[in-house]
Parts: sequence; structure tokens; C-alpha cells
Amino acid sequence: MENHSKVRNSLIEILRLFAALWVCYYHGITLIERGAFFGNGRIAVDFFFILSGFFLLKSLESFKEKSLVKGSLNFVWKRLKPMLFTFSICMVFSLIYFFSFELGGEYSSPFGYLWYIPYLLVIELCYYVCKRLVKKDWIFYIIIAVFGVAANVLIFTRVTDFGMIRALACLPIGIFVSLIPKIRVKNSAPICIVSFLAIFAAIFAVSYIAPEPKIEDPILILVLFPSILYFANQIEFKNKYVNLVCSISLGLYCYQAVVRYFERTGQLTSPWVMFLIVLGLAILDVTIRKVYFVIKNKNKTRLA
Repeated sequence: MENHSKVRNSLIEILRLFAALWVCYYHGITLIERGAFFGNGRIAVDFFFILSGFFLLKSLESFKEKSLVKGSLNFVWKRLKPMLFTFSICMVFSLIYFFSFELGGEYSSPFGYLWYIPYLLVIELCYYVCKRLVKKDWIFYIIIAVFGVAANVLIFTRVTDFGMIRALACLPIGIFVSLIPKIRVKNSAPICIVSFLAIFAAIFAVSYIAPEPKIEDPILILVLFPSILYFANQIEFKNKYVNLVCSISLGLYCYQAVVRYFERTGQLTSPWVMFLIVLGLAILDVTIRKVYFVIKNKNKTRLA
């Protein structure tokens, strides 16, 4: 029997995988030819920010018994640890790419395709410190709302597209969605399922009909992404095998940094070959981490 209390919502994990594939598609690492759908790949990373915000509140309550400095360090470690193995490997290739091809460029960054992770951690740490200092929840919510609104205005008016501003804009959305009570109407499951499917279809439609960022961004960030996340959370679909498949999402996102280098050097040119390499690395990554945790747990049991 599965312990459903420890199994993640599989619909949310499917959405996470979908967003990772969207980013691959945008970067030209795909099995199919790029067309009119999903031209704005950065918006998929905005969904990752919203999703991170949705699960952030519980983490913000951790390590209260420690000093602010120790609590902050433990908080960052807790957030970074699950992705440290993958991030470290891919960061090596990202740095090689940066020093080989982009050093001194106007828009260059040593993080490359991995920019989402450091920006996410910086804003999450700011939230952690803010919540520790202000004490009262309602003050904290006002502060993140004000900065979130300001950041969204900057994005939607095309003043800036800087990644940290996008994190500042999207994380509060996920936090506030997590605060909305679940639907308590009897037999609400069919309503939630239909709503989920309709919103999913709407995301496809918007990406095709309104590919212009100034139109697409606000519709997806403010309406469709929060809505689909809310209804996915209403549906009790938890399956550890589906979640295992979807756990390649992090690898699909990060290992693009590996093929990016070989694409630039001309050693890889085929989009579908690059995708298969990224997919293989992501599967290998999950396998290594699973084997590691199995061995680690066996050793703990043996010592106990």
C-alpha cells in the first residue's frame, strides 16, 4: 500500500514535467519541429516560480528556534540540497560555456540556462528573513504583495525581463494560491477535473493565439497558471510511479546546460539527438539519486 500522505500530488508533478519539456522545446532541444505553440519559453520558468511559491510557506516556518543567521543558512541548505547533485554537475558545463564563449558579453551570465535556481534561492531567502523579522503574517503578506505587484508591472510593461524580477513577481502568486481554501462542495471532483482540463487547453490556446509576451505573460502568469495549480491541488491523484517518471523534470531543465556547450562547439546539431541525450542524463540522474538514498537508508537501518 502507498503511504498517500508522503506521495506528492501527481497532477502537479505532471505540470512540472510539462513545464520542463516546454523549456526544452523553447531552447530547440526537442523531438518535434518548433512551431507556433509555446514560443515564449521563459514563461514556463515563471510557472516554476509560481509552483515553488505554492509550496514555500511551510519551509518559511522552519528553523525558528535557531538564530537568524543559522536559520537562514539551514533554510538555504534545505532548499538547495534536493537539487545540489544535478545543479553542481550542470554548473560545471555552464561555467565552461561562459568562460569559453560569453565572458565579457553584455547579457552573459555564468549560470546560463540554470539562472532560475540561484534567483529562486535569493528571493526565497529574502522571504525567509522578512518573515522572521516582521513576525505577523499579515504584514509579511502585504510586503510580498507590494513587491510582487511592482515586479509584475515592470515585466508587463517590458521595462525589464531580469530573472530575479520574474522570481519576485511570481513567487507571491504561488504563496497566495496556497492560501485559498479548498472547494468543500460535495462531489466537487468532476468540477475540478473539468476545470483543470479546460485551463490546460486554454494554456495551449493562449500560447498559439497570443504569442506576443505583452499579451501572453499577464494571461498566463496572473490567471491560467495560478488557476490550473489551484484545481490540480483539489484533485486527489497521487501515484508514486507517475511521480517517479515526472521526477526527471529537474534533469530535463538542468542538463540542457550540458548539450548547450556541445551544440555551440558544433559537436551536436540535431535537436532530437540533443533531447535524447538530455532525457538520458535526466533518467540516469534520477536513478543515481534513488540508488544513493536506498543505500543510505539501508545503512541507517543497519546502524539502528
